[in-house]
This record gives sequence, structure tokens and C-alpha cells, in this order.
Amino acid sequence: MSELVQVKKLLTFEEICPRWAAKLKHGITDDHVDSPLIMSSHRLCIVGEANGFSDDYVRRSLCIDCDMHSMRLYKRYGGYSIDEDPHGTFEQDIFDFVKHFNECHVTLTGPDCR
Repeated sequence: MSELVQVKKLLTFEEICPRWAAKLKHGITDDHVDSPLIMSSHRLCIVGEANGFSDDYVRRSLCIDCDMHSMRLYKRYGGYSIDEDPHGTFEQDIFDFVKHFNECHVTLTGPDCR
């Protein structure tokens, strides 16, 4: 008898954060077109979009890792130095966030999901 195995599709950045993905793909400007998405806002940043444009992940401490990714992306995006990984890239930080999101918020199987 064969065992039924359910395979969960991992989401891409474009699926998790479609508005931010489009914004980053087409270039970031400081005009009013980009004003609905603001990296410095927990609700309107990349992690905020992934959480339904909510800042509950911060206010209610629902996910400490999401809060950490939010701060890291903001610092990297703003060109601030990140002590833990001064040679990393914004793209790597997005990759790390997508991996976390898939492990802890989609599949719920990650070892360190909080």
C-alpha cells in the first residue's frame, strides 16, 4: 500500500509580498507613488505586507523573528551598518525572510518558530 505524501509548495517573495516585489523590481522612488509602502513602518514594510499589512507581529510579539527580519531589512535598505553581517546584501536578507516565512508561517515545521 502506498503512502500518500502531501507536498507543500514554498511561496516566493512575489507571492508573499506582491506589492513590495513589484516596487523593488520597477525601482524605488521617493515620490507619492511609493508612499503606500514605507520600509520604516512595521505595518507597511516587507514583513508587514507578509503579515497582511498588520503590525500585530510586533505589537503582540506574535513572531520575534519577523520583528528581527523587519529591523534588519530596514537597516539594510537604509544603508545602515549591520554589525552581525556587514557583508550581507538586501537580496540575501529578503531570501532569509522568505525562508523563515515559509518554515514558520506556511509549513509550521521550522525548528525555531516562535
